[in-house]
Parts: sequence; C-alpha cells; structure tokens
Amino acid sequence: MSYFPQLVAGPIERASNLLPQLKKNNGFEFKNFDIGMKFIVLGLLQKVIVADNLAAYVNVVYERPEDFHGLQLFLATYFFAFQIYCDFAGYSNIAIGCAKIFGVDLMTNFRRPYLSGSIGEFWQRWHISLSTWFRDYLYIPLGGNRVGLLRNLFNIATVFVLSGLWHGANLTFIFWGGIHSVYLIFERLISFKKKSFQSLVKNRVFSYLRVLFIFNLVTLTWVFFRADSLSDAWIIVNSIFNVFDPVDLTVGLPAYQVSLCFLIIASLLFFEALNEKYDFFNRWYEKSLGFKLFFYQSSLLVFSILYPNQAKVDFIYFQF
Repeated sequence: MSYFPQLVAGPIERASNLLPQLKKNNGFEFKNFDIGMKFIVLGLLQKVIVADNLAAYVNVVYERPEDFHGLQLFLATYFFAFQIYCDFAGYSNIAIGCAKIFGVDLMTNFRRPYLSGSIGEFWQRWHISLSTWFRDYLYIPLGGNRVGLLRNLFNIATVFVLSGLWHGANLTFIFWGGIHSVYLIFERLISFKKKSFQSLVKNRVFSYLRVLFIFNLVTLTWVFFRADSLSDAWIIVNSIFNVFDPVDLTVGLPAYQVSLCFLIIASLLFFEALNEKYDFFNRWYEKSLGFKLFFYQSSLLVFSILYPNQAKVDFIYFQF
C-alpha cells in the first residue's frame, strides 16, 4: 500500500513479480535513473500535451451533447479516443518510470493499441495488465477456449461485461464491455473460416484498411464509456453520422485551440507509426548522449509552447 507509483491506476502488477523486487535493498543506479526519466518525460508528454489539450474540447461537448451537432460530436468522440489513450498510457509510463528509478521493473501496459488489426489484438495491446488479469483469473478458470464453442462465447461475454462493470456500476460501462464482447464473438466465429482469407490478410493495403476499421470500431464504442448516461450515448450515436451539416467546430473555444488538437493528433499518429516500425526508445541506455539531449530539449520546447492554458485535468482512471 505504501508503494505509490502504481497504487491508484496501475499497471496492475502481479505479486510474484512485484513483491520480491520490493524486498531487495536497491541503491541508486544511474542506468535506472536514465531509463526511468525517459518513461516519465514520455508520460508527461502524453498526459499534459496530448490528453489535457484534447480534454478541453471533449468536456465541453460531452457535458451537453444535446446542444451540439453531428460533426461536433464526431470530433469530440475521436478526440476522446486519443485523450483516454494518452491519459492512461501517460499515467502508466510515469508510474513505470518512477518505479524504474527505485530499481523496480513494472510490466508494459500499452503497446500502440490503435495500430491493431483486430479487436483481439487491440486487447493484447490495451491496458495489458488488466486484460491479462481477467484472462488468467476469470477467462481461463471459466474454461477459456478449451471448451465447446457456445461455452467459449459465453466465457468471452462474461469477461467483457464484468470488465465493463469493473470500471463503474453504470449501464454505460456494462454496455461498453458488452459491445466489445460482441466484436470478439464475431471474430471468434469467422476464425473458423480463416484459411479462406489468408491471401487477403497478407495484402498490405488490406492490412492498413483493417487497422483503420478496427480503430473506428473501438472509437465508436468509446461513446458509451465517456457518456454520462445511456440516454446521452444514444443522442451522440444518433447524431454522430450527420457530419455534413455546416456548424461551428470550435464549440466556443478559440480557433487556434481546436487547430492545435488536430496538429497534436497528427503528430501522435506519425510518432506511433514510426515507433511501431523502428522502436526508437529500445535499448535507451545505449543511445548516444546527443540523441538523449535532443529528446529532452525537444520535450522541453514542446512543453513551453503547448502547455494547456486551462485548469488541471485529473487522470481519467483515478475515478475507477
């Protein structure tokens, strides 16, 4: 309970990994400090620069969805997809970095989830510590995929409905988990015909389209996670596809602030795609001093220019 870095929101570490490390008498090591600071700065960039800037737009629209039009709701929903990712991944990276400075290794919690090619892959990349916890302590004890098809589908539905309930005793969360279970059940059913699609799956263009499709499915489902009630969620879903009505996209915010949201998302996607291919931050301790100085100086410049001009925004997952 006294180990503060991952107490509130994770990563949800296993006792077998965490407790033996806490029993060690870890002294200060510059290597751990070096690696830990990388994670902390990355986490701060994700939380403060990306998530908090997007929160200004999302909060205005989702507080009164009935007052806004389709394109405004559309943008707010897509902004929230990136907000929640960078808010929680940022927290996880800060926690991992703090722990590393203390000489403790915590598990990776996010692995560029919006580049997933299926819903199953998304849950292997999103909140990994929680999804693997549900897998090991609920899905597998229920029989996992070692049972018949119908029982396996029941297991999938049970796990995701309960994972929704884990986030809060609200129908919106249960609905969110239930929709993801429907996605996974559908994937499970079509997997029986997987051989018919092998040549198509290997096609590069199809792979890009598949990633885009999965991202849109996940983003649409975030409506139920973010909305304050099911009635608000239905208002948003019913209006979100009317994107051709000419409306003021600023929703009362300064125009430059909305433009900044687009720039931040474009930069994030570019960075995520490059990092997926080249993994810039792998073997950080072996990187040159020039590379590290460039990273920290660039981060400081970004903070000085893009620090959000608004009240402090709490971490989203602090409420769960």
